[in-house]
Amino acid sequence: MSVHVAIIIHKMKNEAAFAEYRKSAASAIAKHGGSLITPPSHPLKLDGTSETPAFITLLSFPSK
Repeated sequence: MSVHVAIIIHKMKNEAAFAEYRKSAASAIAKHGGSLITPPSHPLKLDGTSETPAFITLLSFPSK
């Protein structure tokens, strides 16, 4: 069984800094057996009036 983690970033202030962060985060995720299910992507809003997040990503980790 796996554990899934959804990461929602509402506002992106510095995309260059986020790109650098992703490099170090990838090794930390792998160190704990995690994997990237969906890379950070811009979501498509289909309905509603709330603000659309800047990015959404989904991670998977093995359960213990």
